Amino acid sequence: MTNQQKFFLLIVLIVAGAGATIYVNTNKSNLSVDNNSKNTASNIVDNIDNTSPTVNNTQNTPSPVQNTNPTPVQAITSPVVQPVVKTPTQYVNNVSYYTPSGMSEMIHVTISVLNGAVSDITFSYDSPTNRESGRYLSRFSSSLDKNLIIGKKLTNVSLSRVGGASLTTDAFMQAIQDTASKV
Repeated sequence: MTNQQKFFLLIVLIVAGAGATIYVNTNKSNLSVDNNSKNTASNIVDNIDNTSPTVNNTQNTPSPVQNTNPTPVQAITSPVVQPVVKTPTQYVNNVSYYTPSGMSEMIHVTISVLNGAVSDITFSYDSPTNRESGRYLSRFSSSLDKNLIIGKKLTNVSLSRVGGASLTTDAFMQAIQDTASKV
């Protein structure tokens, strides 16, 4: 049970207790019990029955019963509970890798994580060092399906050869693993 639920239950119990107290105090003023007689349940019931208002049979309208000693009731208000809105935490990863020609390529992966799961992911890359690397980076970027990643825990993301670009995919997975180690 959360603290908010406990607080609400406490308020309900207080209001119920106040209502019962008002009811008992109102009925006590209408009772008259002889101190010499024993306060048994039947005596109290008899006294309650004897204190009920009488109806004048000569008139067709009932006479109203007025409480001459009203007990004030204080309103109890509860605080307004605001929902907790979490914002995702962003992790920026810059990963470089070497191509078979010995050139270094740089990719940038930004991962947004909310409650331990990926809520968004972006991928970009620096200007490729040569035409072949550019083709692989472009094919990876256009073939990357975010739906395979968003909503999953980082440790459950597994990709291989996206768009035929195995080295770019490996670098991308390195960015995922780096972020998983920070979360």
